[in-house]
Amino acid sequence: MPFVVLGNKIDLRGAVSDTELMDSLGIYHTTGKGKIQLEEHIRPIEVFMCSIANGQGYADGMYITTILTVNECAHPDSQKQVFVG
Repeated sequence: MPFVVLGNKIDLRGAVSDTELMDSLGIYHTTGKGKIQLEEHIRPIEVFMCSIANGQGYADGMYITTILTVNECAHPDSQKQVFVG
């Protein structure tokens, strides 16, 4: 299953950048927001900066979670089922 971090409140003055958030959480690499083919045992992790108030970023985070989950469950060795809808 993918691991998605949503850095909210980017609309506020003094909001941290994605790099600052990643550093503070000890995330030093992400997995390419679905653009990189991952090895079988690599758990995808992504950071999306967002503002719910301004409608920015959170939809991208939810979308990539769905795509990565569907791709993982489509793997022939997977025993998981996906329910979308």
